[in-house]
Amino acid sequence: MPVFERTRFMHGRVGNSCTMQMPLAHVRGTQAWFDYCKMWSLCVAGFLRTARRDETLIFAPELLPALVEHRGQVHQINYALLMEKEGGLEEVSDRWLEALELVDLMRTIWAQERMALTVASGDDL
Repeated sequence: MPVFERTRFMHGRVGNSCTMQMPLAHVRGTQAWFDYCKMWSLCVAGFLRTARRDETLIFAPELLPALVEHRGQVHQINYALLMEKEGGLEEVSDRWLEALELVDLMRTIWAQERMALTVASGDDL
């Protein structure tokens, strides 16, 4: 697909219709998880097939805060899943650790797609 072949930047997060970034434990094994992994794989495959040598594919795990202050007011931006804990709102997961997990996932996808292209073309990349 042309969109995947032209992709040079990907946001690293898995969300749903209510929360932009869901804890990975909540989405692993769901259809959304498989859809995101498939989309990322298609982007990597398209990049490897079409990119010039000087091009870069960026995978950027998103780490926006769950709460944002603007003009003295704190706003919940529905970025990370929050739960009421000890009298305040806290994030359900450690998104910093999850960002590292997503980077590891992307490295695995990259290696798989690179190997698939190498095998298909008979070339060393």
